[in-house]
Amino acid sequence: MPIATRRFLTMHFNPKYTTPNVTRKHSSLDFAPTVLETMGFHLEGHRLGFGTSLLSPENTIVEKQIPRMAIRSFRELSGSIEYNNLFQNKAP
Repeated sequence: MPIATRRFLTMHFNPKYTTPNVTRKHSSLDFAPTVLETMGFHLEGHRLGFGTSLLSPENTIVEKQIPRMAIRSFRELSGSIEYNNLFQNKAP
């Protein structure tokens, strides 16, 4: 079964950041870290969960892997200890 082709158009307007007009492979997971960094938050390694800020030079999970492999990785991670740890209450 072929993977559906989807395209995202993402525009972030912040006069503090001047990045080149670049087309990158990304997923909806990358929106949260990108918006947070645009707002001025510091994210260690430019990552939040499985997402990567598009303002950073770091590769997104889709750029690291071909889309079919990324989908397989998401399915393997879902329900894993690492995945479940993301949702545990870590507040003091």
